[in-house]
Amino acid sequence: MARNPRVPRPLGAEVIEAGNAPSIRLHERFGFHHVGTVREAGIKFGRRLDLTIMRLSLT
Repeated sequence: MARNPRVPRPLGAEVIEAGNAPSIRLHERFGFHHVGTVREAGIKFGRRLDLTIMRLSLT
């Protein structure tokens, strides 16, 4: 059966603090791929943080 292109494919998404390299590597081992970075998305302890967005196709 052909997939209907108008129906979105299921996916998993993660948002990780960009400086958290161990978490990014762990997600990559499980098949997640980097899809984007949100620059200066927040401030923690006076430091501006970037966020890494990763996704995993579940089909």
